[in-house]
Amino acid sequence: MNDIHLVIRTTGERTASVAKKLAIVSGLVENEVTVVNEIPFEVALRACYEEAIRVGRKWTMTLDADVLLADTAVRRLLGLAEQMPSHFFQIEGKVFDKITGIYRQAGHRIYRTELLPLALEHIPAAGAQIRPEFHTITQMVELGYPSRVVPSLVGVHDFEQYYADLYRKSLVHARKHSELLPNVIARCSRLLPRDDDFLVILKGIWDGLLMQEALTIDVRRYEDQAACAMQSLGLAEKQPIVDSDGFVKMFPRFFSDIRSLYPTPDGAVWDHLPALSESGTKPERVQRSWLAKTVGRIRERGAIRGSVAAFGALLRLAGQRLER
Repeated sequence: MNDIHLVIRTTGERTASVAKKLAIVSGLVENEVTVVNEIPFEVALRACYEEAIRVGRKWTMTLDADVLLADTAVRRLLGLAEQMPSHFFQIEGKVFDKITGIYRQAGHRIYRTELLPLALEHIPAAGAQIRPEFHTITQMVELGYPSRVVPSLVGVHDFEQYYADLYRKSLVHARKHSELLPNVIARCSRLLPRDDDFLVILKGIWDGLLMQEALTIDVRRYEDQAACAMQSLGLAEKQPIVDSDGFVKMFPRFFSDIRSLYPTPDGAVWDHLPALSESGTKPERVQRSWLAKTVGRIRERGAIRGSVAAFGALLRLAGQRLER
């Protein structure tokens, strides 16, 4: 654990303080944790890399403040990072995501610090990419520095967030993860009666599907739109988390409940490899990735039409709930 430094990215998330405390519980010492508060995301990403280079540990973990770590997460993921070949750039586990209801990669990575100066050169300009960090990592892959995704479950994502943040993310997800929309909408309809978060998520998806303009992940972009959405839903914004120590104390039970309620993720290790192998042919995993992207494009067109069609009944359900 002396070989790793953690950089937490925050833009005022409701869980920012508890995310740091949970990271310390997982094995880090407080003076090995830096908090970066920068916007837009591309500036924050650059600040993370620069801070990592300045501190100079072998490994650097970046963590979004909306990811809540399990108590053994950092140690487990670091152990898996140490097993990677020496030219691998970064490793990522999985989190259980509240918006999509699946285990997926989001909000955390462990980087090999010595490669970050090169990565700095490939951070895209603000607004140029909807997934700036993934774009940077893909550029590094093409330069010959692969990445790895492992099935290790490190925590949860987007639980206990402000309504405004859930609205903004759902709005962007309507385009960013359109292939997931049918399942997300069906899940929201089931859980709507017991959790207002899912009412907000549905509203964000609906508004995202109707928008014609290009979407952005800049947290400032949809502040006024989110406020209008909350007013239309009759919701007041959540209060900040005051008792962060109490939250941290109850979190292991909460995390255990998540694991018991939902199946654990696929056990496969996935390597993001350069497009061409030494023989000049595409590796098998890259071929599957290309096929997955092609299928995703086909599904995207169908998913959007199906999602819009399904929203009528869901909006009626939401209206009935608000009338009560």
